[in-house]
Amino acid sequence: GLLRGAAGLVLEYAARVEALLGQRPVVVATGGDARTVARVCPRIERVEPDLTLLGLGLALREAP
Repeated sequence: GLLRGAAGLVLEYAARVEALLGQRPVVVATGGDARTVARVCPRIERVEPDLTLLGLGLALREAP
């Protein structure tokens, strides 16, 4: 149900972005369920479950 639905959304969105840009986008799964969705979605090329936290850490290091 939900897992396959999430994978289908990723596949559809990636296909639309590819059609719009004319090139294949890199698909990165983020968040707590990233690995779970990536297991059933062959279009996901990379998993970064802590991407938001990594970004916040970078922003804090760069802040004056």
